[in-house]
Amino acid sequence: MILKKFIPKVSLFKEDRLAFATTYVESRGNQFFKDRMRIPNVATNPTSPGLGEFWFDTAADSFEGKTAAGIISFGGGTGGSSLDAAYSNGTDITVDNGPMTLNDGQTDTSGGLLITKSGAVTGADSASIFYVNSTGAHDTSGRVTLFHGVMGTETATTPEGIRLTMNANTDNAIKLTKGAVILDDGALTLTSGALTLTSGNLTLTSGDLTLTVGDQTITDGSLSITDADNTTSLTLVNNTATNANSIVDISSTSITTGAIMTINANAATADGEILELISAGDTTSTGTGLSMTMDSVTTGAAKGISVVMAGATTAAKGISVTMDALTTGDMLYLDNGGGTLTTNGYFINCNDDDTSVFTVGENGATVIAGSAEGTDALTLTAGDLTLTDGDFIVTAGEVALTSTANAAGLVLVNNTITTAASLISASSTSLTTGALMTLNANAAAHDGEVLELISAGDATSTPVGLSITMPDITTGAARGLEITMAKVTTTGFGIKVTMDALTTGDMLYLDNGGGTMTGDGKFINCNDDNVSVFAVSSGGATAITGALTVTAGIQSVGADVTATSDGTTTGTIVDGTSIALVQDNDDANKIIILPTPTPGNIVWFTSEDTGYKLRSDTPASVAINGGTGASAESAVGANVVVRCFCNSATKWICTQFSTDGTESKLAAAT
Repeated sequence: MILKKFIPKVSLFKEDRLAFATTYVESRGNQFFKDRMRIPNVATNPTSPGLGEFWFDTAADSFEGKTAAGIISFGGGTGGSSLDAAYSNGTDITVDNGPMTLNDGQTDTSGGLLITKSGAVTGADSASIFYVNSTGAHDTSGRVTLFHGVMGTETATTPEGIRLTMNANTDNAIKLTKGAVILDDGALTLTSGALTLTSGNLTLTSGDLTLTVGDQTITDGSLSITDADNTTSLTLVNNTATNANSIVDISSTSITTGAIMTINANAATADGEILELISAGDTTSTGTGLSMTMDSVTTGAAKGISVVMAGATTAAKGISVTMDALTTGDMLYLDNGGGTLTTNGYFINCNDDDTSVFTVGENGATVIAGSAEGTDALTLTAGDLTLTDGDFIVTAGEVALTSTANAAGLVLVNNTITTAASLISASSTSLTTGALMTLNANAAAHDGEVLELISAGDATSTPVGLSITMPDITTGAARGLEITMAKVTTTGFGIKVTMDALTTGDMLYLDNGGGTMTGDGKFINCNDDNVSVFAVSSGGATAITGALTVTAGIQSVGADVTATSDGTTTGTIVDGTSIALVQDNDDANKIIILPTPTPGNIVWFTSEDTGYKLRSDTPASVAINGGTGASAESAVGANVVVRCFCNSATKWICTQFSTDGTESKLAAAT
């Protein structure tokens, strides 16, 4: 368009616009100058401009004109816009004084800038429909952006910054050949197709990366997500997969000593889970929380799970399992499978600095190292320790049972044993002065048995309640049963025997066996501060130092006595005898010898058809009715009852009774 100075033939100036005709126009007023032309200036657009008419809008600070499409603006504004040349036939547009702004005031969806590629690219050619090329050698501490889009405050339901619709899911909607994708905030959603990163990094600083349909493939490079939001940074949702091997599959054929995956809760205040596995399976589901498979490892020192917490001291737990509703299941289940476990294999092996302190091995064999004798290696604070079959063996150490239950603390049941020596056997080859077993009812209010022995034998059984055997002791001061009750005063019993149904049995049975008891031997010896006050000795001789009170009378059982030629053997009366039953005497010259003189003792002699001679145990010094001598003796006639009273250690006083009861003195020994 060229304007020249000439004398117009027709005037086309109007009051608010300028129109051009195909003929020269005339100049009116001062509209034409030597080096410029002024067009009409208006504050508002003309009411009905014609096609091809244009003007300057002072309010919008813009050149405007009328086209078939409507009123268009040629730019302007305070920033200013200049074009080096009109864009035609591929001519470049140079922006040299501020940005070029395209204002879109449309309210429909046709868009502000529409580029249509109608030409078909064929052969091996490549073409870009929209191409931004930065050739400048930028040197700035700020950023240089090839494409920058900003969306203001919107109320639209689904505002979108860039929408790309490809022909197929396999087409590359966005292809990064080099560089990183950084999402500072917001979400990256791939509805369909593939997101392929050939090289470089995909960095998500903030926001979400959402892949609705299609695959995300990184051929060479890394995926780095940096999130500043207090929310989940990476979410994978697959509500279609059913029996696929995995929703997330991570594999490597090159890794050797590195980790396939590292999850680092890299915060000093981290108190949550590092990895949380959740299953929404219902009550009958058979899901597996964590499954590890290493099929090819045989002799390698592989570890299915390795937990290292080198700084943990007091409250940490290496592995914690919580199953509050468990009834018949297992909180820890270890299965060796084919039973291949041998001597040095373990289900559980607990170590302190690579030194085993607790193991559960073949067939459940459990070994506890412990620290030292006298310290607890196995403690049961409640419940029972049940040994179904096998032996409980303590090689070195003690067994201590502490129970807080109002029940038996130790129960041994063996319903198979029949003739074995004992159900419980306690033995020691080293014990000297200590007790082999101590039972201590250590309670001030205790009123029960310290040891209760019960037999369920029937009416004809012959059990023994308590059997004590010491076969090798001879002269030692041993005690088969010793009872010490130093503080008992009035109602206690040292030994109490109750047999309410007894008829012909014995409540106390003492047996000397081969009749070896002699001299100072006693069946019973009752002492007061080691001084005998009651004794039953050989032959049943009974010695009582105190008074004998009998409420229903007392009768002494006679002892058989047969005179002998010298008074020995059956002719000697045993000490303590009260009644001597003289019998089987066949010679009046045979002799019977009195017992050792014990002042106060009385001996009765029954009558016999044949008389006998009566001597003291020491005729020369122990007198009978005042008579002594080396062989002094008193003659006792036939059918005469004799009573001898020991008046002192050297004197017997004897009287005799005839068959009619007449009493007279016995002749003095001569």
